[in-house]
Amino acid sequence: MSANGASRGALRFAVLCTLAFAAGPALSQEPAPAGSAEQFPLGPRARARLAQLQVDWLDWLVACNESDGQRASATIGTLLAHTRLVGMEHLPELSVAAARRAVEFAEAGDLERAGWSLEAADRLDPWRPEGAFAAARVALAGGSYLEAVSSYFRGQARSIQAPQVRFVLLNNVALWLATVLTLTGLLLVGVLMAARGPGLYFDLYRYLNRYAAVPVAHVLCLVLLSWPFLLPAGVLWTAIYWSVLLWAYGGRLERVLLVAIWLFVGSIPLALTEQGRRVGLELYPPVHSMRSASLGRLEGDLFSHLGLLRSILPESSALEHLSADVHRKLGQLETARALYLQVLSRESSDAAALNDLGIYYFDVSDFEQAAVHFSRASESAPEVAEIRFNLGQAYSELYRFEESEAELIAARAIDSEAVNRWLQGDRVERVVPIDGGLARVDEIRSELRAQWQVAEGTAGWFGHWRRALSLPLVAVFVLIAVVVRLLTRHGRSSKPTPHWFGPGIDRLRRVLLAGVPEAEVGRTGRAALWLLALVGLATLPLAHRLGYGAPFLHAGPSLLPPLVAVGGLVLYFALRYRKQGRGER
Repeated sequence: MSANGASRGALRFAVLCTLAFAAGPALSQEPAPAGSAEQFPLGPRARARLAQLQVDWLDWLVACNESDGQRASATIGTLLAHTRLVGMEHLPELSVAAARRAVEFAEAGDLERAGWSLEAADRLDPWRPEGAFAAARVALAGGSYLEAVSSYFRGQARSIQAPQVRFVLLNNVALWLATVLTLTGLLLVGVLMAARGPGLYFDLYRYLNRYAAVPVAHVLCLVLLSWPFLLPAGVLWTAIYWSVLLWAYGGRLERVLLVAIWLFVGSIPLALTEQGRRVGLELYPPVHSMRSASLGRLEGDLFSHLGLLRSILPESSALEHLSADVHRKLGQLETARALYLQVLSRESSDAAALNDLGIYYFDVSDFEQAAVHFSRASESAPEVAEIRFNLGQAYSELYRFEESEAELIAARAIDSEAVNRWLQGDRVERVVPIDGGLARVDEIRSELRAQWQVAEGTAGWFGHWRRALSLPLVAVFVLIAVVVRLLTRHGRSSKPTPHWFGPGIDRLRRVLLAGVPEAEVGRTGRAALWLLALVGLATLPLAHRLGYGAPFLHAGPSLLPPLVAVGGLVLYFALRYRKQGRGER
């Protein structure tokens, strides 16, 4: 997913609300980053390890097809062991593939192999939502309906626990609220025109009828009130125009609401543009790949994405540091060493880079240089247990046992549990790396955002140009309103509310036309609240379509918004029918 694609939710909202020509900067898509996806350099050893992962996966597929459950389970264990050899813990894409296979087996009636696939999905990447959703479909195919419901809600819970899903969810809620407020504002202007418009129309007609015949006067009134419909984004411009014309016909609260609508419509493009940048950056595939790697999840596009980022941010120390960590995990120590030295040439006191460079020298048995770099790292970050432990190990290799014991005691004082784990685990750690580069994903994201902002300079200028064109149009609206006010010499017209066709039809009108009866008697605040509730309930089922998608996670279907919307609308109109029947507004 590109930055352009990540902004489509905001653009769809802009089209829906016709905000592209509002009195504010236009919404713009993120510029496509410059650069090419240069292949991340992989040596023979790293390629062999990665190729082994493919072989293991194919072995698992064969074992499943041959209905050999024991072999399939053992193969997943081997696959995970080989994954740890490249410095990672989980394989999210293969987990999703195993979940998909489970659904295919279940639909074919083979629940046993479906169970093996679900087990593989959970082992390859525990707590992944796709595995739970697949388990729900498998249970449904097997007739276990309670288990299906349980697995479905477990998948929803896992989705919400994912930080990126929560981020997208919160932004989607904000986008839906912006949609609701914008549509409510536009409808409120329409309601005020329905309530105050007859008076405005009557005043205009009474003046024009002095100089023109009756049919001509009516035509001129209609043209004068509706000409903004012919403009691009005519609905929006007509609402703004009507709000200006109605200024003299409204009370204090109505004028406050009109000002609030102007301010909101003028500022919402800025807010959506900023939101589009943040979400686009969060969902930008290279950023997602880096974040997954920092959590120990290896994705197939990681290396090509790192190559792309290196071409976009060639001077980024944070990206060099992250790339160095990845090379170290792959066993490409010489490449990692060169990158750590580049990082230290700009950031000479970076403790994580100094520590991991010391690990390189330790691995090549240059213990003197290892001790030098561990010591420099300790001076920069004396409270990091890994560094003090590594320095003690280097001193031990140099037969400086007294200093080694002192560093080990210092490391235990900082984190005794971790030190015991390094010394007494299944594999005794000689030295412990610090993934300082993988922890700098947010810094790289900020640099990428700054790069995009430079690239969008032309689009920003175009937005200002469009905004400059909007200002004269608003000035024309104000001028027409002032002229109408001077010519008609009326604030609030004495024109009565039109007569409707009997009490039954009038009651139905008051129930269905939310806000209109309230506005007719001057209760504009209540009219706004009724409209807000109606728009909120009506747009709730569409909220997910207005928002951003997270392509790396399957959120699963949800019937809750439509059910809430239908139930809410029934209650809404029932309440209005009851109130209007009692004559309340």
